[in-house]
Amino acid sequence: MALTTAVLVVPSIDIFTLCFTALSGYFVYRQKTTLYREVKTLLIYVHIFFGGVMVLEFVRSFVPSPSSAIATPTAVISKFISVYTVLGTSFILWDVLLLMTVAVAVYLRPQGEGVRKLLVSIVKQKLAGRVYFAIGIFILAADAYLAIFQPFIAVPVVNIAGVREWSSSFNQTYLVVVLIVLLLFLTYPTTLFLTARSKTKDRQVRRAFILLPIVWSGIGLDLVIFNGFLLSEGKDYVAIGYLLASIAFAITATIFRRASLLSGFFGPVSALQINAPTFPLSQSLNIPSSSLVGRTFLFELDPSYNYEQVIDDFAIEMLSNKALVFAFTSKRSPIYNSLSKVKGVRFYTLSSSVSYPRATDVADEILVPQNDQAILLDIIQKTISSDPQTKIGLIYDNISDLILSSSVESAYKFLKQANEIIDLDRVASIFLFTASAHDEKTSNLVKTLFTNHILMTSAGPRIVRQ
Repeated sequence: MALTTAVLVVPSIDIFTLCFTALSGYFVYRQKTTLYREVKTLLIYVHIFFGGVMVLEFVRSFVPSPSSAIATPTAVISKFISVYTVLGTSFILWDVLLLMTVAVAVYLRPQGEGVRKLLVSIVKQKLAGRVYFAIGIFILAADAYLAIFQPFIAVPVVNIAGVREWSSSFNQTYLVVVLIVLLLFLTYPTTLFLTARSKTKDRQVRRAFILLPIVWSGIGLDLVIFNGFLLSEGKDYVAIGYLLASIAFAITATIFRRASLLSGFFGPVSALQINAPTFPLSQSLNIPSSSLVGRTFLFELDPSYNYEQVIDDFAIEMLSNKALVFAFTSKRSPIYNSLSKVKGVRFYTLSSSVSYPRATDVADEILVPQNDQAILLDIIQKTISSDPQTKIGLIYDNISDLILSSSVESAYKFLKQANEIIDLDRVASIFLFTASAHDEKTSNLVKTLFTNHILMTSAGPRIVRQ
C-alpha cells in the first residue's frame, strides 16, 4: 500500500503542474492588452510547449522501473527515453527562444501586430537583431544536434518519493552547450529589459522590467539545479523543478499583463481614430471647429437634461481629429456608461479601493485613487507629457464629487494646480460641475478658475463665458 502511494506521488505533482500551467495559459489567453499584443501569442505558445513537457513527464512515471542500479533498459524503454528526451528538451529550448523573443518585443515596442511583423522588425535592428539572430541560430542548432546525434543515455535514478525510474543523462559536450544556452537566456533578455526600463518613467512598469529578469533567472537556476546537478547525482527531483518553473511562468504572465496595460495606455491612436474628422460639440456650441484645443471648459450640468451627450460629442470630436481622450470618472457615473460606448476613450476610473494606479482586466481602463489629489495631479501630468506631439482630450467627472469627498479649499487647490499643468497648445479639457449641489459662494469660487463656461439648458449646451 505504501509503495503504491509512493508511486503516485510524482504523477500527482505532474498533473497539478500541468493543470496549473493550463490555467496560467488560459489567463494569458483571456488577457486584453493595448501594447505588445503579439507577445500574448508568444506566451501562449510558451505554456503549450511547457505543457508538452509535463505530459511527457507524466507518461514517464508509468514506464516500468529498473530492477537494479545497473539495469539495462529494454529496446522499448530505450526508444521511449529517446523520444522523451528529444521532445522534452526541444520544448524547453523552444520556450527559451520564445521568451527571448518576448524580451526583444518589450525592448522594440513594435507598432505592427502579429508575430510575423515582430520578427521582421527584429531583423531590421542592427545590433539587437543580429544578436537575437545569432542566439536563435545557436539554440536551433543545439536542438538539431540533439535530434540527430542524441548525445544521451538512459540511466536509472531515484525520484522524490524514493521510487526508481528511468531518466536520461547527457554527455559532457552537450551539457556545455545547454549551459551556454542558459547563460545567453540569463544575460540577453536582462540587458533588453533594463534598456526598456530606461525608456519609461512609470514606476510600476519600471518595477515590472526589473522583476521579469529576476523571475527568468529563477527559471534558469531551477533548470541548472533540478535538471542538471541533482539529476547527474542520480536524484530525479525534476517534478519539483517543473512545478517551480510553472509558477515562474504564471508570474511572468501576471507581470507582463500589468506592464503591457500601463505602457499601452499611452499608446498610438492610429487604430482608434474615427474615419473622418467630425465636430459635433463645436457645431452645437457654434464655435470654430479648431477652437476646442487650447481651452479648459467648466461644464455646468443639469442632471435632468441629457448632458452625457455633450461629453460624448467632446470625445468623438477629439478622437476623430487624431487626439487621445482620457476620462476621469467613476464606474457608476452616467458619464462612464455613456463614454463606454465611444470606441477609443481611455478611462481613469476613480475608486476608493485602491491607493495607487492599478491596471484592470479591461484594456482601456486603470483604477486610480479618487481621494489622493497628489496622485491624480501626477497622472494628469504624466498623461499630458506621454506624447509631446499628440493632442489630448481630458474629461474630469466631476468637481462636485471632489468637493463633497474632501473640502472646498482642497478642491480649489487641486483645480488650480490642474489648470496650471494643462498644456494649452495641445490639450482640450472639460470639467463637469453640478452647481446646484453647492451654495452660491462655492459655485462662484469654482467658476473663477475657468475662463470658458458651458451651461446645460433644455435647448442644449451653450457658451455663457469665453
